[in-house]
Amino acid sequence: MTGVRRLCLIIIAGIALLLVGQGWLIAHWPGAGGEPAAERPPLLDAAFDPREEDFVELVSAETLKKYAQDFYLNTEFLNLLFPDKIVYKRAGVIYYADIDPDLQKNGYDWGRLTRSASRPVYADEAAGIRSMFGIDVSFYQEDIDWDAVAGDGVEFVMIRAGYRGYGSGALVRDERFDEYIAGAARAGLNIGIYFFSQAMDPAEAVEEADFVLEAIAGHNVTFPIVYDFEEIAGVNSRAAYLGKTQVTDNAIAFCERVAAAGYTPMVYANPGWFIHEMEMPRLENYDKWIAQYYDAPFFPYKFSLWQYSDAGKIAGIRGDVDMNLAFVAAE
Repeated sequence: MTGVRRLCLIIIAGIALLLVGQGWLIAHWPGAGGEPAAERPPLLDAAFDPREEDFVELVSAETLKKYAQDFYLNTEFLNLLFPDKIVYKRAGVIYYADIDPDLQKNGYDWGRLTRSASRPVYADEAAGIRSMFGIDVSFYQEDIDWDAVAGDGVEFVMIRAGYRGYGSGALVRDERFDEYIAGAARAGLNIGIYFFSQAMDPAEAVEEADFVLEAIAGHNVTFPIVYDFEEIAGVNSRAAYLGKTQVTDNAIAFCERVAAAGYTPMVYANPGWFIHEMEMPRLENYDKWIAQYYDAPFFPYKFSLWQYSDAGKIAGIRGDVDMNLAFVAAE
């Protein structure tokens, strides 16, 4: 979390506590409601929990949601207040999605997430899970010193193989792909692949998968091959108005083609996109890569890759780079 975001969260929390405290004082001031002061609970009751009944009486969930929307509060803060929901933003609206009890949960214990040199590290010996640190790159990273990247603790890299033009629909290989995959391999990194899709239907999604499979022929890809379908901000892309069923159909077609070729398929999105734009129950058979730039993710469903920052700094790369954690079996 950046210093600005942390400060905002502290300020919001402080305001919330002040509101609660003001209501508590009014409700418990000696003589309030005609009760003797001695019969009322102490002003600073150590057992008071603002999540419990007193808080609910002071600020209802619906009122809090209204204030959250009016002031467009931070979703990380709101996820803490509504742990039984998935809170996300779409087009200026804050949504509170129910957690589907029938979908597989990730089971991670975020109390085991620590920091080392400002990077998150996860270790759960009892569950046999550990984390690997990695990055994802495209031509925007320009020249990369892969030996320096590996020397900075990077264990894996997700490389963009290419994209489909959001206007033309043409398939384009990332101009640095061949250079990057060769350099990452020489540096001994685990390699995964992603493709930025604008598929309109399953046939185009299969075409994209075949494009990726051709690009990686002869390379040792040990991490997943990922379907990445995102909103194109500020433009009217060719796939902008696809419905949830069509978007999900396309993702499945891509993943099935990848799986048939002997690779591990995966779907990338942020939690809001997964919930709002895709049919999650139909994606149960495919691994997921989530993007959520929080101290710890609030996505309850099963996933094995977490993109936790888009502003990381890595030796050997000029400028910002996306940072990721993979959750793998402990050796």
